[in-house]
Amino acid sequence: MKLALFDFDNTLFKTPYDENFSYMDKPESLSIRKWNFEPLLETINSFKNCKNEKDTRVILLTNRIDSLYSELKDLLEMYGLFFDDFYMVEGEDGDRAKGRRVKSMIKKYVNIDSIHYWEDKDKHIDDVKSTMEYFPEIELKINKVTI
Repeated sequence: MKLALFDFDNTLFKTPYDENFSYMDKPESLSIRKWNFEPLLETINSFKNCKNEKDTRVILLTNRIDSLYSELKDLLEMYGLFFDDFYMVEGEDGDRAKGRRVKSMIKKYVNIDSIHYWEDKDKHIDDVKSTMEYFPEIELKINKVTI
């Protein structure tokens, strides 16, 4: 099985404001009435390709907090993006390390042979790479998104 992991901010959509957790942890940060979230078409196309692949789970791996699940899911679905699973930060004081969430995915989806990851931030890419050193049997493909 393949996991296709997609970040949200500046990966699937261009975030229309400076990234700041004190604001991004609030529901209005995802308001389509207030903000224009510009889809990043190359990543959106990759998402669509992954959704069409057999034996692939498409997962949102974001540092948005779990209390924003409904707002985030609604925004994504408005653009036709339906995810198989969401891995968000648990609460405002939750762990924002994406590597730990990837490790929990590996425990949940036990027959993974590859992970393809779309992300814009080097710190998250490095964190996931470090985690994957403990799972050499799983292929990791990084797709660095730049805008």
